[in-house]
This record gives sequence, structure tokens and C-alpha cells, in this order.
Amino acid sequence: MTGRGWYWDGCKLGMLLALGWASTSSVLAQVTPSRVASITYTPSLDRNRFSTAELVALDADVTVAADAETRLRLYEIQVSKMVETTRFLCEPQGPAPLPGPGVDWTYRASNRSLIGRFRLSCSVVNDLSQAYGLLPPEATSININRTVQNYSIPVLRVAGPGKVSRFINWVWSLPRLA
Repeated sequence: MTGRGWYWDGCKLGMLLALGWASTSSVLAQVTPSRVASITYTPSLDRNRFSTAELVALDADVTVAADAETRLRLYEIQVSKMVETTRFLCEPQGPAPLPGPGVDWTYRASNRSLIGRFRLSCSVVNDLSQAYGLLPPEATSININRTVQNYSIPVLRVAGPGKVSRFINWVWSLPRLA
């Protein structure tokens, strides 16, 4: 990590609003399977540090279309799953509340090759949830401290008029960790 930092923080909300991310228009809700093999979360022991998590995809190629109706690929759907999971972990009453400001994600393909590393702060994932809205929860398995449990985690509403292209742009502008 160098320079100005590698995560979007709460002061970016103005940009989200200016780009129209906070639209309240009615949208068609659509849930696309995220095709996630595993999510492993390790809480930080320091309240000033980011916790770590790893998402492993079910597929080696995450550039394929997630469905026929949107332009979303598995890549964007799986980053959305990271946002949803981070938001869930940021809840103070959650199963393993974050001791720090967010999660540093490692994203891997099914063959374990590194796809990317991202930093998601609680403030950013909450801003995204407000801007896009949430769909009903889906079961998500998370390995926390070597124990895998299923949790009901609300799904980010990325489908709908204008939302898909904005979400794709956000995903591709998300700085990568070194």
C-alpha cells in the first residue's frame, strides 16, 4: 500500500451521490447465483487494523457472463458478495463483529490463482447498501475461526435501470491492494 491509501472511505459518499448512486427509483430485483466456493474470515486482533477475508470462486474463469439478462460477469457478482459479507461483518451484533474499520479481501479463482486484493471499509459498504438497496437475504457460508456456519445475508440490489453500469464502473475503479 502506498500514497493516499487504497480504500474508499466515508468521504467518498459525495461522489457516490453525484454519480447518481443514491437513486431511489423503482428497479427490477434480480438475484444471480454468486458461484462462491468458500469465504474465510479472520478477525483482526487490533481495533485499528483491517480484518482479512478470502473469497474463492467456484470457477477458474470469472470473466464469463453471470446471466443472460445483465452485463454482469461472475467477477462483479463475486465482488458484490464481498460487499454484502463485509456489511454483514460490520454489524455490531453480527457473529464475529469487526474489531476494526473493514476487511482486506483476497479474491481467488477455483485453481487458487490470485484474481485481486481489495480493501472494503464499513463506511463504504454501508454507503453502497444505501445507494443500491438490499434484496432479501440468502444463505452464505463463512468460515470463521475454523468453523463454517451459514448466515442469512441481504443481497446487494445491483440489477435495475442504470445500476448495472454504475456498479461495473465502481468495481473497476476499486483500487487493488499490492
